[in-house]
Amino acid sequence: MLTRPPEMAWDLTLETTDRIVARLAAFGLEITADSFRLSARSAGNPSTLAGSWLENVETSGTIAAQPAGGDDPGVESLLSAAAFELWKRWIPDMSCADILAEEFDRHYEPLDVLMFGHPGAVRDALARAHRIVDVVQPSGPPGDPDLFENIWARTYHDLALWLRCLPQVLAHRELYDEAIRLCERLADVFDARSFLTDRALLLAQMGRREEARAQISANVKRWRRDPTVLRKSCEALWALGHAGDALLLYDEVLETMSRTDHPEDASGTRPLPDKKVRSATPAAAAPPATRTIP
Repeated sequence: MLTRPPEMAWDLTLETTDRIVARLAAFGLEITADSFRLSARSAGNPSTLAGSWLENVETSGTIAAQPAGGDDPGVESLLSAAAFELWKRWIPDMSCADILAEEFDRHYEPLDVLMFGHPGAVRDALARAHRIVDVVQPSGPPGDPDLFENIWARTYHDLALWLRCLPQVLAHRELYDEAIRLCERLADVFDARSFLTDRALLLAQMGRREEARAQISANVKRWRRDPTVLRKSCEALWALGHAGDALLLYDEVLETMSRTDHPEDASGTRPLPDKKVRSATPAAAAPPATRTIP
């Protein structure tokens, strides 16, 4: 299973710091912890730092002995791997999109493994999700959505899809409180519509009736024309035992869908780098008459 981007051909996690520094010295790069910190803060991310190293090597004409074997991944990938690894060891407090994306890919676990595998893997995945939110929101909401998009754009595996599904995986493992809390935090980072509708349904499934109805009401008020929100609100009401309200709201789902010529317009999506898509809040419009959830 691929656990890091394909261009990160070298894996230096098991090598000592001295050994990594010696590899760099073989290219004429004399690196110390202090000089690395200065260069790193100037570069801003390990990819840029590795690029500056490569320029120095090419300018100096330094030729290092290549490892034996025909599968050597090359100088550029070695410098990149060294920059990432030393960054994590010498300045672990300086997070950036490159580092967070590399960490996500390195420790990536498929959703089916999290759902049916060892329980400890789910806890680890939850901790990684919260770490990303902590970096994007160092002082709490609203945080920096552009930073999240930069992290997402650099991941080899689809970070946003993984995060969207993680609350349901947690619920499957009966970690309902953790799933609800994660929905709350991620809703402030991206795709609030998806996470808040999931939160309403999870609250209903847990029997937290007042909180569930409050979230349903807020969702219907905020996304009045969105058939997905209305449909999930029906599911939440049904889980609460309010079959009558659910059926009435479902009638509105059908009416809304029949009025919508372009469903994507209702969901309010926009393209992201690398053809990824992030859901956003729909543009303001005069709302149709909508049943109020008391």
